[in-house]
Amino acid sequence: MSATMMSGAAWSATMGDVLIILGVFCLYVELFKATRTTVASIVDHAISLAVFVIFLVEFIIIKGAGTSTFLILGLMSLLDVVAGFTITISTARRDLLVDR
Repeated sequence: MSATMMSGAAWSATMGDVLIILGVFCLYVELFKATRTTVASIVDHAISLAVFVIFLVEFIIIKGAGTSTFLILGLMSLLDVVAGFTITISTARRDLLVDR
């Protein structure tokens, strides 16, 4: 995919670039979902953790997954796990303080 910018420069995107852009949008959706404090959010966190573990194992073991694009997507998955747990804990703590 290629486009000409107003400056005349040619901008081209590889399939890896497109996957990273798609991953950023998916990360936004996941972080938005992490603000909920329901039983389903606990299952969602467990699935996010499983996805990260799969990314990590594939990055280490599978030759074709040893790319920068795959590493960046894996780090985004790790960010989803850490941010999801952090947001859920702080939201639950705030809900606990409001109930008192």
